[in-house]
Amino acid sequence: MTENKKKTYEVTVKTTEGSLDNDIFRKMAKRGDITATSVSELVDSKIMITGRATTHIKTDEKEFDMSYFNTEEYGIINCGENTLFDKSYLDYKDDTNLFIVNKVKCKLGSAFKAVPVMY
Repeated sequence: MTENKKKTYEVTVKTTEGSLDNDIFRKMAKRGDITATSVSELVDSKIMITGRATTHIKTDEKEFDMSYFNTEEYGIINCGENTLFDKSYLDYKDDTNLFIVNKVKCKLGSAFKAVPVMY
């Protein structure tokens, strides 16, 4: 007989702002219902970011922090919190909400950056 052990999947919403600062996003996050596209799939895409949220996710195997961005073009996209994309967005979010997703080479391979679009 096999045991039906329930898998751990816990999400703690740490911060929300803009269009992700609402009860629907928090409810979706808690239930694991967020379907997001990774920024790695959007290289060279122009995106208008309307909101950001950060979460802490705990599973049986690992714990990690994730940032989510609501965009006009692709809906919700995601990347790890404190990654190059997240940091570059935070550097320029007060100046613009329009960015291009760029892939940059690093020592350990590649990373992704939010490059502000100047009007």
